[in-house]
Amino acid sequence: MLIKKLLIILIAPVIIFLGVNYILLPGLLFLCLDNDLKKGKELYSQKKYSEALPHLEKSATTKNDPDAQCYLGKVYQFGFGVKKDYKKAIFWYKKSFEQGNTYAAVQLGNMLRNGKGIKKPDPQTAFKLYKYAANRNEGRAKLYCGIAYLMGLGIEQDSDKAFCIFKTLAVKKNKYALKIILAQYHALENRNPAEAERWGILAAEHGNPEIYHDLALPYLKKGKLSQLEMKKAEQYFIKAVNAGISKSKIGLACLYLNKKDALEDEKENTLKYLISVDEKDKYYPMVQSLIGVVYELGFGVKTDKQKATAFFKKSADLGWGLAAAGYAYDLASEHRDLDEAALYIRKALMEEYTDSDYLYLYGYILYSQGKYKEALREYQKSDRFSQEPLFKIKKGIGYAYLALGEDDKALKAWSEALSIPESDEKLKSKIVSNYIMTVMKQRRKISILTQNP
Repeated sequence: MLIKKLLIILIAPVIIFLGVNYILLPGLLFLCLDNDLKKGKELYSQKKYSEALPHLEKSATTKNDPDAQCYLGKVYQFGFGVKKDYKKAIFWYKKSFEQGNTYAAVQLGNMLRNGKGIKKPDPQTAFKLYKYAANRNEGRAKLYCGIAYLMGLGIEQDSDKAFCIFKTLAVKKNKYALKIILAQYHALENRNPAEAERWGILAAEHGNPEIYHDLALPYLKKGKLSQLEMKKAEQYFIKAVNAGISKSKIGLACLYLNKKDALEDEKENTLKYLISVDEKDKYYPMVQSLIGVVYELGFGVKTDKQKATAFFKKSADLGWGLAAAGYAYDLASEHRDLDEAALYIRKALMEEYTDSDYLYLYGYILYSQGKYKEALREYQKSDRFSQEPLFKIKKGIGYAYLALGEDDKALKAWSEALSIPESDEKLKSKIVSNYIMTVMKQRRKISILTQNP
């Protein structure tokens, strides 16, 4: 019994010692083995690439460490502390990838896709590498798979699959994915509006709310909208307004102003939106003009021509050219103050000196002031800059020539006017009357000359 106790006392420490070492020795051995990688990574992070290189090479070759091999791939790919060597980079990335390193798979894919270190680009193998890494939750690999589907690189183009991938990445706030989504929206904006809208909504939902405004604008510019289109435009503008996009208040107001059967609350909200635009806002001058339109039309408010004119003038004084032209038109059409009308139409022309409508209005004002020669000059400019022949311009040119006593030129201008389609029959008949009277006047002159040689 005593001998058994002595044996237990002697053997137990040996067993405990051996057991502990069986547990600790592998860990101690691992720390010893990993020292070169640890040192290499530390020096690499400090950008001491030349010093890091022997440690990484030792870990990569003697210990076949995939992380060290991936680091060597980067060193040779980008020339960190060594001369760039794409073949060596591919060699080390491939070794690392073969051991399951997903970062190395992506880098190797990028090199093959761009034809670095090989005879020609290999997008098909690159896509397989991206797919491998993406299936193992490598974020960049998912991004590259999305780009491959979007551009048809190494795989058949599939915008639906690309969209799904980018949508997943957008939810995770992947900044590169968000940039691509935005770029894709702008690329398609004019070429494929329906497809652009899909990408635009995704961009707007994930960090670019101003895109809601851009999505609504085509509907506003279209003019006549279906109920569904009107609803869509309204929803986009409202989302933009709620996100703090000030210009969308103006867009929403314009949408309601153009709506044929606007509801009472829409009419009331129009003025509220316009009034809420800050004075420092760059669109503030234009807003004053729109408020003038609200009072001119009695849109949700009592019609007030005086208030409307005051807002048009305020907008014009703040530098809004269109308002200056509108104010000038109000004054000229009622012959209230032709000198002030001329002043404001010149302000408008300072911004848009080739605007055919502005030039025509200036000609009309000058004609009304009895400045026929100057009026003719502006009418002719208006005709030159007009995108198509217009009845009213030719008519004005004819009147200016007639006032200057150049009947033949007046008749020629009116002949041109009568050849242009015009819906206002009263205007046409007036021109015809003037034409006949001028011809008769010329015949009387000829008759008098014949009788009195």
